[in-house]
Amino acid sequence: MAEHTSTPPGSPPWTHLGQSLYEQVILGYGPIVGGLSQIPLALTLIAAAGLAAPLMARLGSRIVLAAGLAPFIGGLAWLGMAPADGTFLASVLGPSLLVGIELGTAFVPVTSIAMAGVPASTAGVAGGLVNTSQQIGGALGLAALATLAAFRTHATWQVGSAVTALGGGTRGHSGPPPSPQRPQSSPY
Repeated sequence: MAEHTSTPPGSPPWTHLGQSLYEQVILGYGPIVGGLSQIPLALTLIAAAGLAAPLMARLGSRIVLAAGLAPFIGGLAWLGMAPADGTFLASVLGPSLLVGIELGTAFVPVTSIAMAGVPASTAGVAGGLVNTSQQIGGALGLAALATLAAFRTHATWQVGSAVTALGGGTRGHSGPPPSPQRPQSSPY
């Protein structure tokens, strides 16, 4: 599987793990097509971030932040239900647009809230700490998800091998399942 790490700046890497894996393993995308498929998310993020500041002036940072989390949860749930025979338009585009809305409407108020009350003389250091904590938090979240996935996969294969050894299985479990052989295709 080709490595695909085209994550929009400021967004935690684990938010795109499911989409990246789905595109590579199920849709058969390579790194270039997978990267290009992130463009709608990035454009939505830019548009939502541009709307976040005026909304914060009218509604407050906390309300905009809370309202932005609903599309994120919806987008991840929608992507999590993507079928094995899905397409980019049916299974990836909609969820990525919802995640883009969240990223744009959440990171602006999060930064504003984090920087509130910081004196101008230390604003650069405080901004650096905010960005560093976002990146480290994303990396730790991704590491935790990868560890859980590896543990779950290993446990599932052990159970499958035991069932097969006892005569309850119809297919041998000598290794991971074969990868689907879909041709590299356009996201559209």
